Amino acid sequence: MMLKNRQEQKEIIKAYNLLRKPPSVIFYTTHKCASVFVNKLLSCITKNSDYRLKNYSSAIWSLGNQIDVGSPYEDFLEKAYDRLYKTKGEIYAPQRRPLDFPGRENFKHIFFLRDPRDVLVSGYYSFGYSHKTPKAEKQKQKFNETRVKIREQGIDNYACEAAINWLLPLYDKYRELLETSDTHLYLTYDEFKDDTTRFIQKIADFLEVNVPEKEIQEIANEASPVQQNKDIMQHKRSGLSQQYLTELESDTIQKLNETFAEVLSYWNFPI
Repeated sequence: MMLKNRQEQKEIIKAYNLLRKPPSVIFYTTHKCASVFVNKLLSCITKNSDYRLKNYSSAIWSLGNQIDVGSPYEDFLEKAYDRLYKTKGEIYAPQRRPLDFPGRENFKHIFFLRDPRDVLVSGYYSFGYSHKTPKAEKQKQKFNETRVKIREQGIDNYACEAAINWLLPLYDKYRELLETSDTHLYLTYDEFKDDTTRFIQKIADFLEVNVPEKEIQEIANEASPVQQNKDIMQHKRSGLSQQYLTELESDTIQKLNETFAEVLSYWNFPI
C-alpha cells in the first residue's frame, strides 16, 4: 500500500510546500523603462526570498528559430497560461505588454511606468537605431523593415503614429488590469530616477521581502538612471525625464497631450 501511494504522497507534499510560498507577482512595465535595473533588482529580491524570477519574453527571444510563437508573444503566453503561470512563489518580469488570463487578478501586480511621451522618444532611438535585432529570422525581417520605416518617418511622425497604435492601447489596458487586480503597487519612472533607494524599498515592502540595506544601496548605486552623454546607438541613451520637450516639435507635443489626456491624468504624469 505504501508503494502504491508513494506518487500521491509526493504530489501532496509538493502542493503543501507550494501553498506556503508567497503569492506570485506580475511586474508590468514598458520598453525603455530601466529594464536592466529591474532585472538586477528582482534577482536580488529572489535571492532574499522564496520567489523565483521568470522572464518568458527573454526566453522566447533566445530560442530564435527553434519555435515560432508569433508576435506579440503574449498571445502564446495567454493560451498556455495554465502551463506557465503559478499562483505561488514566482515573479513574472519584466512584462512589457498587457497580459491577461483566468485567475490573473489573484496575482500581486506591480506597475512601473514612464511618461508615455518620453517612452515614445526613447522608443524612436531604440527601435530605430540601438535595439538588438531578434534571433528568429521571420521576426528579424519584420524588425528591420520597421526600423527602416522609423528612420524614414523621423521622430515626430513616429511619435504621433506610435502613440495611437502602441502606447495609448497599452496604458488603457494597464488601467483595466490594475482596476481588476486584488493587490497592486504603482510606481513611476521619476520615483526610480529621483530616489532609487526608496523605490527599491517600496517594492521590497510590497512583496514582504527583507533585503539587506547594503544590497539595496549597491543596486541603487549601480542604477545610474541618467546618462551625461547621449548616444543614439547605446541601449541606455539618456534616462532623462521630460526629454520630449526638447526632442519633439511643439505641434507634436500638443497632439500627444491631447491623445494622452486621460492617460496622463490617471497615471499622474505632468500635463
